[in-house]
Amino acid sequence: MIHSLFKHSSRYFSASIISAIAAFLMTRYYTEVFTPSEFGVMVVYIMVFEYVVSFGGLSAEKSIARKIFDYKGDDLNIYLSTMFWFYAFLCVLLIMLGWALSHTISDWVAPGTVYIFHIVIVAGIINVAVKFFNTICVNGQKSKEVSLSQVSQTIVSQSSAIVAIQIIGAGIGGRFIGAALGGVVQLIALSRVSFMSLGFSLSRRFNRSMLFETLYLAFPATCSSILILLFSYTDRIFLKEFSGNESVGLYGLALIIGKLITIAFESMFSSLFPMAIKRLTDDYCKGILSIESWSLKYYAFLFFLLVGVISLSPVIYMVISSGEYEESKKVLPFVVIGIVLGGLYKLPSIVLSYHKIVWFYIPVTFISFSFNVALNYLLIPSYGIIGAGLSTCVGCFVYSILVQRASWKFFSAKYKWATALSYLFILIFIGYYFNENYNL
Repeated sequence: MIHSLFKHSSRYFSASIISAIAAFLMTRYYTEVFTPSEFGVMVVYIMVFEYVVSFGGLSAEKSIARKIFDYKGDDLNIYLSTMFWFYAFLCVLLIMLGWALSHTISDWVAPGTVYIFHIVIVAGIINVAVKFFNTICVNGQKSKEVSLSQVSQTIVSQSSAIVAIQIIGAGIGGRFIGAALGGVVQLIALSRVSFMSLGFSLSRRFNRSMLFETLYLAFPATCSSILILLFSYTDRIFLKEFSGNESVGLYGLALIIGKLITIAFESMFSSLFPMAIKRLTDDYCKGILSIESWSLKYYAFLFFLLVGVISLSPVIYMVISSGEYEESKKVLPFVVIGIVLGGLYKLPSIVLSYHKIVWFYIPVTFISFSFNVALNYLLIPSYGIIGAGLSTCVGCFVYSILVQRASWKFFSAKYKWATALSYLFILIFIGYYFNENYNL
């Protein structure tokens, strides 16, 4: 398992590093060509893009990845065809809804940007299809092909964005033109692997029973994702209402930098999920021990990442942005801590997924992100982007520790103590750091 994990995760990690470097350079480019206010408009449209992707797929990728192991041969083709047509139906509904609401939403973001909204809808729909075929390829352990498709997407996406902005004069819309074209390239590559290498044969067959089983399994995750989308974006919504697009831009830059940090554990998680499910299926006890072993090493890595990024934040901002964005670096520690907290529950969630323990995500999401919404409303008017960052950090802490606690009954006492100390360390670090630097 270790050799296979290293082989696949190293490929995902290498492709992600290339994407991260490109995103890093493009962030520098965007901060040069866009003012903080324009950057804020771009951040809000990125939020719209993520809404489209989430609703278009109902966040069912994990459930599909789990159900794929239940079918073989012709049954597997029927299942994948069923999910394909269901996704197509959702995308058509999204297009219709997006067209109806285009002027209302675009005028709220920034007057005269309806064309950007239309581009965002198209790019989001393409990304929904990409995620569907990516799930098939990852489960088929086609890490080489998936990684190459990601690199191709990065090259086409970023180069197209520059051409659209510099030559065509598309402005902020150029960012999403690039995303759409890059998505098309990746979609062609992944669908080709699915059809030609993995033997997926798309048909008109539609099995309602298979669909309902998947939706039943995905329903808690879907509800949680919708709640997360509604609640987790309140920071940007409140910032826009109370402080304007410039504050959204400053805060959004910190979020973009933070997302680059997720590459390390997301690439590992992508390769580990199907192998861990298979290991738990073949030999449950050994599978649990393997996940425990990897978790402890993984947590240590996250802590080093946390301290390292916060320590180097002045250097990161000097390299990645212009002087207009100087204020943004104050909120980066909050963002990084939130990301680390998100990484802490990734591996335990595999075990919960294996046991199909998913319904508790709904109340957990509601409880944790209610803290987030309430704190955003209370802190943003007085503390601006700092209040937004602290609110998000608290929400992530509550969510992460509740998910982690739910998985404890499947793990050893050693693991429980290690995770409890990890959260205690983060709590102490939050208190010390913000008392020293912000005196909130």
